[in-house]
Amino acid sequence: NCPDTIVTNNKQELLNFYHKNKKKVISKPLYFSNYYYNGEDTYSIYTTSYGDDEIKSLPEFFFPTLFQKKIESIHEIRIFYLDGDFFATAAICIDKKKKIDLKLNYKSDHLHWVPYTLPESIKGKLDKFMRSVDLNTGSIDILKTKDDFVFIEVNPVGQFLAPGNYCNYYLEDEIKNWMKKKIALN
Repeated sequence: NCPDTIVTNNKQELLNFYHKNKKKVISKPLYFSNYYYNGEDTYSIYTTSYGDDEIKSLPEFFFPTLFQKKIESIHEIRIFYLDGDFFATAAICIDKKKKIDLKLNYKSDHLHWVPYTLPESIKGKLDKFMRSVDLNTGSIDILKTKDDFVFIEVNPVGQFLAPGNYCNYYLEDEIKNWMKKKIALN
């Protein structure tokens, strides 16, 4: 499953989407957003929850933005995919005041990273998807809800060190060995 998603620059279209999704909407950067520096200050763009006040403050037309239905999840699962192999890490935040964007919880004592075993059915679907979009590697984000798994995104040049290190996957070695095999086959 995937959350209901739109890309729009139109306030009325956003309002329709907002009401259709029972006022549970987030925005996400369309592309990777780097850090911006202004003197000693650092800025970045994060996933943000939208409510009545945020939408009301928007002009009628704004820069094209990706909006999704907000998914109430139990935890987020980060998966490093390497040519059919899955290295999954669940990010479990036990803070009742957790932020909508997991990155904003990184320094919290309430965030725990644990190895996660994906069901074979989810692995099969993800593998089929990755092969259909011709990706042999990438970082996949999914949410575990009470009843299901919800696919959020795949980053073809995604991060793998932090989740890999938290769970002792030694992904650098996995990638090195995979590359050696690929070179030997050619």
